[in-house]
Amino acid sequence: MKFIVITALVLALVAVEAVIGTAIYRRAKDVAYNGQINDYIRLATRLANSIDMAFEEGKTQTPDLKATLSGTKITFDGVGREYSAEASIANNMRVHDVNVYRLTEICNNPSADEFIKSDDTVYVVYSEAQEDGTVRLAFRSFTELTADVSFEGFGGIAVFSGSGRSEYVGYASGGDTLSGEGDPIAKLSEYRLSIENVDKASAITVDAGSTVYALSVAPLRVASVYTVGGYADYSAGQKDLAGLLLLISLATIIIATLTTVFVYLGAYVFGSKEDKKAYFFTVDPEGLIISRNERFAKDFPEVRDIRERLNRFDENNVYTLKLGDGEENLISCFVKKRFDGTVDVFGRSLVVPRGDEIEMERRDNMSAVFRGLSADRKKVLVGMIYFNNLLEIKDAFGRNFAESVRNILLDRIRKQFEEVFIFDYYTIGVLQSDGTRLNIIMQDMSEVVSTLNRVVKNGENNVLVNVKCGFALSDPAVKEVSYDDVTEAANAALKRACEPQQDILTRVDYYIFLESQRKLYARYLFKIDIPQMLKNGDFYLEYQPQYSLSRDRIVGFEALFRVNRKVQINVSTIDIINYAEQSGNMVLLGNFILKTGMEFAKSIEGMGVCVSLNVSPVQLMQSGFVDSFLKLYRSFDLKPGSISVEITESYVVSDIAETLQKLNILKSNGIDIHLDDFGTGYSSFSYLSVLPIAAIKIDQSFVRNIFENRVNHLIIKMIADICSHLNLESICEGVENPQQLEQVRALGCDVIQGYVISRSVNAEKARDMIVNYHYQAPVQEAPIENVPKSGKQGGSK
Repeated sequence: MKFIVITALVLALVAVEAVIGTAIYRRAKDVAYNGQINDYIRLATRLANSIDMAFEEGKTQTPDLKATLSGTKITFDGVGREYSAEASIANNMRVHDVNVYRLTEICNNPSADEFIKSDDTVYVVYSEAQEDGTVRLAFRSFTELTADVSFEGFGGIAVFSGSGRSEYVGYASGGDTLSGEGDPIAKLSEYRLSIENVDKASAITVDAGSTVYALSVAPLRVASVYTVGGYADYSAGQKDLAGLLLLISLATIIIATLTTVFVYLGAYVFGSKEDKKAYFFTVDPEGLIISRNERFAKDFPEVRDIRERLNRFDENNVYTLKLGDGEENLISCFVKKRFDGTVDVFGRSLVVPRGDEIEMERRDNMSAVFRGLSADRKKVLVGMIYFNNLLEIKDAFGRNFAESVRNILLDRIRKQFEEVFIFDYYTIGVLQSDGTRLNIIMQDMSEVVSTLNRVVKNGENNVLVNVKCGFALSDPAVKEVSYDDVTEAANAALKRACEPQQDILTRVDYYIFLESQRKLYARYLFKIDIPQMLKNGDFYLEYQPQYSLSRDRIVGFEALFRVNRKVQINVSTIDIINYAEQSGNMVLLGNFILKTGMEFAKSIEGMGVCVSLNVSPVQLMQSGFVDSFLKLYRSFDLKPGSISVEITESYVVSDIAETLQKLNILKSNGIDIHLDDFGTGYSSFSYLSVLPIAAIKIDQSFVRNIFENRVNHLIIKMIADICSHLNLESICEGVENPQQLEQVRALGCDVIQGYVISRSVNAEKARDMIVNYHYQAPVQEAPIENVPKSGKQGGSK
């Protein structure tokens, strides 16, 4: 057994050294390669700049030839005859100020005379449009224009047009003309065609026969449709890199040999010191124990055979093994299989509560297994994995389909982690003890989680389950190992991962809790017992009035969730609602809010006032939400218009089809729909034409700086105007002072809500306000435009 372990260790070390040697070579190669290639890029840029200067100066020099282009006909001065020009080339000379051509390219008709055919000069052609529609052309020799240009560093250069046409136009001093398969110009042309629309200098190396070339290109500025390219012999640089590879390979072999020697020598010297806390035993194919170490014989003297079929165990995984009868004797072990059918087992003890039919995947056993794995103060990774949208898949495809998908996901999780525990249908707990696998997981956590998030193929259907994960590492060096602490931290990381994320491109599917980040996770770590608090009556509703500016009376209340002051919870009501959504208690809490709000609505029925109830997206997405809502609504026998439902704009955008179906059912039963926080998210006016809404709520963030921010002023007016044209009611939130009230009145808002009318009040005061309250505007002491900023910022709900 020891020999196997030592050999595996040696092979692992040698493999690591080989990887490091390869990485060093690649890094050295990159440094050497990039250094030389960057020189060619610099030279190509300098060459392009020099040619640009030559082309610019050529505009003022005496031309070698002059011609006039009319349509596709070209007439050279002093020649006395007209030639037919290639249509595309004629168009280029009309469009671009500078082109590069031979005469045989321009005049390619078969009847072209010797004047054309005998001139093999490469010309820089300058075009100048005339008032009569013709174009005057001036031809200057490329070779003469670039006579003073230095081709330093290149064996030859070429000029390419935008279509990939190339002209071999010059050599550096001493350069040789090359041709055939090894012609670098041919390779350069291929390279040019593969990087269309070159906008900066670049370079590569290619093998051409027995020579390695560095090829470099750079765009021209004056002749903007052309690119200049050059080549240089890179064979010497390639040989240097080959020598570097040989040197690093020899060094790696020497280090690997020394590593092997020292590891086996250490095993020989210290091999007699047996791990006194570990169990070693070997079983035959029938499960009979044929050899065992002293620790095993002492702890399990009566155990003679193993009932578990060890041959089915994977050598790469760790398993939990039950030994003998009586008290639960469990060990965490891994196996090595021999060619003769026997199996070597290495393990350590686990302490798990006794049970007749012990199921290691039960959540109740996770704490016991954690204590066993964290023995000797070793690190253990604790994870909480949540199938984020499996419920929607179950609703869409049925329970059997969802069950098959869930089983596939469980198999993926078991392949990644050592111990797996079923918390509920959607939540899985995992443990991974200290060792090589833990190190791999910590280094490649993003890859591990992405493996869980891959598309699931179930029969002919492909579905994507969004798997969210939270992890925490029990590190004795930082904090005393505690199962409760580490699972609480893992759950906090999971809650953070499950929070809504707008941008799918930057979506985060997992977080790892670090002790140093405890303040960052504070809002995810608090715990409250929502069912018990509901039972104790610790929650209640208050109602903030909504005041009609045209009717001069209270026409509605928004029901707001509150916590009794006697309950010491150092978090906001928003945090409690978020916690309820993440812990699965939002439906329970939401039902309390709906029932309490409907009781109040019933108590003021007939007074012309509507009670608005906020519905969480978690509630609205439940498959039975509409049925349960209407059942509760009918149990109070409420009249149409007594209740309105407020939904947030962000939820509408995320699932418009399902939202429409549910809202239309509510609307048909006399329940008004209010669209909350409009304008703060990804607003789409197209939704207003299809959503069955009765009112739009203008968010308080626009009112807050209405005098200082002209954009906010215009947004409020725009929304108010839209509501007026669509016969919708506009409700402006966060109105805190008389100046803001008069301003939103002037902008056309129908209803206001905020401290200027009243804070939220209990049900009794709310009923009294309906009859007795009328807004009295104070005497204005200064013009509206001179009113200072609002003293209160937000919180008007």
